[in-house]
Amino acid sequence: MQLNPSYYTHGLISRQLFEVYFLLGLRTLTIAMIGIFLPLYLLNEVALPFASVVTFFLIMAATFGLALFPAATIISRFGSKHAILLSYPFLGTGLLVTLALQSRPDLRALAALAFGINMALFWMGFHIDAALYSKKKVIGKQLALMHITETFGVVLGPLTGGLIVKYFGFTVLFIIAFIILAISIIPILFSKEVYAKTEFDIRYFFKDGHTKYFFGYLAQGVQFTTLGVMWPIFIFSILGGYLSLGIYGTIVALIVAILGYVIGNIADDYRKGKIIKIAAVADGILWIFRPFVSSVQQLFAVGIIGGTTRSAIDIPLLAKTYNRARREQIATFILFREISLRMGEVTVLILVLVFANMKVAFIASTLSALLYFLF
Repeated sequence: MQLNPSYYTHGLISRQLFEVYFLLGLRTLTIAMIGIFLPLYLLNEVALPFASVVTFFLIMAATFGLALFPAATIISRFGSKHAILLSYPFLGTGLLVTLALQSRPDLRALAALAFGINMALFWMGFHIDAALYSKKKVIGKQLALMHITETFGVVLGPLTGGLIVKYFGFTVLFIIAFIILAISIIPILFSKEVYAKTEFDIRYFFKDGHTKYFFGYLAQGVQFTTLGVMWPIFIFSILGGYLSLGIYGTIVALIVAILGYVIGNIADDYRKGKIIKIAAVADGILWIFRPFVSSVQQLFAVGIIGGTTRSAIDIPLLAKTYNRARREQIATFILFREISLRMGEVTVLILVLVFANMKVAFIASTLSALLYFLF
């Protein structure tokens, strides 16, 4: 099927966007059930050294980046939905191998590789779909609704995962996650395919107007990794248990979800670049204080404020991304975005390995907030 603008939605919810919301909501639920606990699972249950845990995520991020190119080829030839469907066997393999790490820790690189390939296939396909289905005049509201859908999983996932781990263990957690993932792909099995050609060139990074996007995505990659890997490890000693970590994640996500929806609506009426810059100031200041958090009260305050500033950066930036992608080659610009994000992730993980200190990630995240001022 050729790309035809008249094919796509003109409202906040259509059949195509329902597929996006449904898939994202259930997938996010699954990832949230596991993701917040994964660094701690590797540290505490598999008993890997900290450097090995960081290396696990480094392999995952590097694989993600390298696998983007074959993922783009698959989308060009077979379509974005086929890429999304193809990602799930790799995710299932990653989950099964991760579960086996307690007895076979030598397989950790295989798990990281499977997760990286899965994410490349899924996110390339997902963002191409979402960019095509979005509408410029209401894209902030659409992304706010997508944010709410995603946060449905983020809200329920940590508490659900914490309860399952506490009372049933990680084996049951991984089995339930696998079942939910299988359910999430049902709608796209019956939907029309979308193809998007990719013609990527290294000069694309230096094209007019792309530099600010590159550095913005680089900053996001640094901060996403710090929040996803280092932050759970850092705060676990304060909260003292998996269930407490799950409760924390759920409460913070619920409040941030409400504020994120408000931000998404505001993004349609104000300059997105201005919103990003204002949020970047608060976000950069907050990153300075994160390593000094020492109480539960401080943890909740930082989590809620930080989640809000992140939403005020991520939602407008994603809106600008989809608008820009539609003006250019959609698949090519999404590929450019994903490569830039992975470069940020790889950079911060290498810094943590070199200095053997997770607080280096917090410093890198603080400095990276300055890059948002390019917008």
